[in-house]
Amino acid sequence: MRIWTINLYKWKQRLPLMAAFLLVAAVLTTAVIRTNNVATTTGEDAALQQKAAYYMVDTDEKVLALTFDWSYGVDVANPILDTLKERNIKCTFFLSGPAALKYPDISKRIAEEGHEIASHGHQHVDFNKLPKEKIKENILNAHQSIKEATGKEASLIRCPNGSWKGGEVLQAANEVGYTVIQWDTDSLDWFKDRNAEQIAQNVLKNVHPGDIILMHASDVTDRTPKALPIVLDGLEKEGYKIVTVSELLKFGRGITD
Repeated sequence: MRIWTINLYKWKQRLPLMAAFLLVAAVLTTAVIRTNNVATTTGEDAALQQKAAYYMVDTDEKVLALTFDWSYGVDVANPILDTLKERNIKCTFFLSGPAALKYPDISKRIAEEGHEIASHGHQHVDFNKLPKEKIKENILNAHQSIKEATGKEASLIRCPNGSWKGGEVLQAANEVGYTVIQWDTDSLDWFKDRNAEQIAQNVLKNVHPGDIILMHASDVTDRTPKALPIVLDGLEKEGYKIVTVSELLKFGRGITD
């Protein structure tokens, strides 16, 4: 029978070497994990580390986000959704809290057809004129209404009238988990003297990679449904891919004003 013996003296001599080996392995593993995290979450981190509202994204790829603000009515929203469904295009809709509850069929349709749900606030007031706690209250009220109407948790907001500068608007939004989104190309579909062709051409002559385009789906912008197909045809001809705002932010760094 063979009897195994252990030389404790030799093992004691090897312990420092083994400890050093384990330390190096741990450092290398941590470095790999950190590197992987940077590679896979750069776009998301850009949205979370917001210093100012985002107007577009820094990218050379022909990709952009088409967005719609919606505060009331169904006569414009429905044909817009019909066109987007027909072409299998997903956009970002900024819903006001009251509209989300008042027109539940539209709210649900926007969500069910795969569009990104975002917030346009609860009351259409100038956030710059409100104290921070009132801004947060407005955003949270809208959040609850939008969630109730669509079943979705919004995390992007476009302030009413795009008013975010000054005061504590950005800080208030970020503190309740929201990223503030503006636009770089305004379709000007809210101008009453613009026809569908003029609205479309205003978009197509200004569009660029990483763009965020502003359009409206409220009833006051009754030329938008006719302008939208012209815009989509032009963007397709130029080789642009339309994505949601959250998807766009993954293509590069958010650009602030």
